[in-house]
Amino acid sequence: MASLCKPFVPRLLRGRLASPLYLAPVYAAPNATNADAAVHLRDGYENRLYLDPVLKGIYPADVMQDITHRQGISMAVIQPGDAAVIGQPIDLIRSQPKTG
Repeated sequence: MASLCKPFVPRLLRGRLASPLYLAPVYAAPNATNADAAVHLRDGYENRLYLDPVLKGIYPADVMQDITHRQGISMAVIQPGDAAVIGQPIDLIRSQPKTG
């Protein structure tokens, strides 16, 4: 996967490549009890799965664990070093809020 990103890194560093992010606020349902973990995981899928690799150079561990264990999906496609390539310094992030 990192090898797929490498050709774009020089353009990214010159400010010619951007990825729009469609972010969404995540809230617990009114009167929900013990919803903190579910809200955190949902935020992971909606926002942190896309933001963390770009801004922190890592994938959110709770989401990766959920994808692997609960959903049974292999993360073998993510190679060592992918997040470091994706997490190169950037000058701009564009967020397009989800509506409806």
